Amino acid sequence: MNTAAAWPVKRMRFLVNRQPSVQQRRLLREAEQVTFLPMEAIGEDGVIDSSKVRDKDDASDGYTQFFHADILVAKICFKNKVGLEIERNNKDPIFDRDLNNFRLLFELRAVSVGVIVTRCDELQTIFNRLGKGKSYGNSTTHMSKLLPRLNGGGGGGCPILVFGIRERLYVEDVPDSEADKLRQEFTTGRKSKWQNIGSTLARYIPVNTLRKTPIKEEEEE
Repeated sequence: MNTAAAWPVKRMRFLVNRQPSVQQRRLLREAEQVTFLPMEAIGEDGVIDSSKVRDKDDASDGYTQFFHADILVAKICFKNKVGLEIERNNKDPIFDRDLNNFRLLFELRAVSVGVIVTRCDELQTIFNRLGKGKSYGNSTTHMSKLLPRLNGGGGGGCPILVFGIRERLYVEDVPDSEADKLRQEFTTGRKSKWQNIGSTLARYIPVNTLRKTPIKEEEEE
């Protein structure tokens, strides 16, 4: 990329905030209603209709939070006109956003096909066995929540290819004698922001990989 000689070059992290500040999150928690911005409210000419509002509780799950003066970017990865979304465990209304994004991007000729990767319903038996069933419940993203939306025409005219993660892909590679200790060390490491990493956990997951793992907002505070 050619740049004028007089233009300063700086890393993106010194110019923008990628996450809402603690103060912004506090204001959002105290709000009763929030601006709601569906994809169709963003015109092809860049004009944004921000007149729609929703109760905060109705818009808190499955949607991206933003604040005034933020730069909005459609959260879809696409290359060579192929769009990709991976939904392992989000709130199921996110499928409405994904399909609507594919529809609009297809109409704008930005993508020719959309791809969604999600989990098959049968994985629930594994989550239940691991004691994580409540975290992957019926209201989260899985195949039974996607197919009715897809068959109902949620993607418009955009061709959409769907991949489901099957139970047979799961490999139990941790012996029962170490499973409890591994879970305990993972919880401890996450609470310490990956500064306190146990020896058992380090044998299964590289330390550098763990320290690149994001921490949830509620754990940061």
